[in-house]
Amino acid sequence: MCINGIVESVDYGWFGFLARPMLWSINAIHNFVMNYGLAIIIFTILIRILMWPLTRKSYTSMIAMQKMQPELQKIQKLYANDRQRMQMEMMRVYQTHKTSPMSGCLPMLIQIPIFFALYKALLISVQMRNAHFLWISDLATMDPYFILPILMGATMWLQQYLQSNKTDTSNKNDIAAQTAKTMKWMPILFTIMFAWMPAGLVLYWTVSNIFGIGQMLWLKRKAK
Repeated sequence: MCINGIVESVDYGWFGFLARPMLWSINAIHNFVMNYGLAIIIFTILIRILMWPLTRKSYTSMIAMQKMQPELQKIQKLYANDRQRMQMEMMRVYQTHKTSPMSGCLPMLIQIPIFFALYKALLISVQMRNAHFLWISDLATMDPYFILPILMGATMWLQQYLQSNKTDTSNKNDIAAQTAKTMKWMPILFTIMFAWMPAGLVLYWTVSNIFGIGQMLWLKRKAK
């Protein structure tokens, strides 16, 4: 029996407008598959499909940047003693190819509200307590064997490797080079941070990474 108004009284924080429909969707999927782990996997795939237009644009921009690298490296050597001219020429190349060194960060930034909303939903949801999936006995708590966080970090590294522009990170004047240098640490930082997160949240991010890897490989094959 459910008390009237009790669902509306639950505080999901700032991202409650996302947490409520997300939790409703996961519960609806669970009613068909009868397993919250599978429900989270299916939910993740649906989210990735909805984000596909934006993801495709971002990945296409990354592939374009990979093709631009010889031209950018040539500019770096040609104007090594003129930083201002180097930046102007590199920005001209970015504008010509209609891309940006920060374009790859957009899908991750959009996932941040989803991350916090799902985190809050997993912590508060009574249905998710003691929900089993494979070796995990409770999706609302951390993975006791740290298998999912390690897998998440590995898939994040692979996704980052596929998106790599093979940029010379020693160049302090290149925005793309410094961005690539910073991003190299992200898989390690995320693995440590996610180690104590609810297993259901880590499962979401891991599946999202795997799906993103598949999308990236497909676009690369299509580009060739």
